[in-house]
Amino acid sequence: MISLIGWWLLSSPDPAFVGIDDGSTARKVVRGSVAVSLVATVLTIPFGSVNLGAAATRAGAAGWATAMAVSIIHLIAWIVWYLAAMRYIRWLAPRLPSQRVADRAKMLTWLGPVLYVFGCGIGQLVALVFYYNLLDWIRLDLKRIRDEQASEGASVIPPPL
Repeated sequence: MISLIGWWLLSSPDPAFVGIDDGSTARKVVRGSVAVSLVATVLTIPFGSVNLGAAATRAGAAGWATAMAVSIIHLIAWIVWYLAAMRYIRWLAPRLPSQRVADRAKMLTWLGPVLYVFGCGIGQLVALVFYYNLLDWIRLDLKRIRDEQASEGASVIPPPL
């Protein structure tokens, strides 16, 4: 749930952007899929678990069908979110500027799903480490930009008399 909030904040429109390609398509897809994932997550709460077997025993066939539908919607939203997020990061990378962020996002666009599906446990862990490294690089770049802007703003303000 915290990841969804983080992605919602990261994909906020940037009012300071000047240019032709504002990344709005990928940004809007990220935000839409985050919203769908959040709703799907909230819908699983009445079942107490996303485990379909547990839903079937507690709520019968209707509960099983509902849990299955919500799980499928959640899976589709997650796949769409992941691919749109990698595209959005590739758009964002030159603004940081960070070539390694762009390269890692490009690589994870195809390698992340391959490792996750065919990785047999260890591949999923490797994909997760690559993904969190990417997010940490973005965090560090954004922190650096914020610090640079703060120091520039401090030098512009005249000292008090």
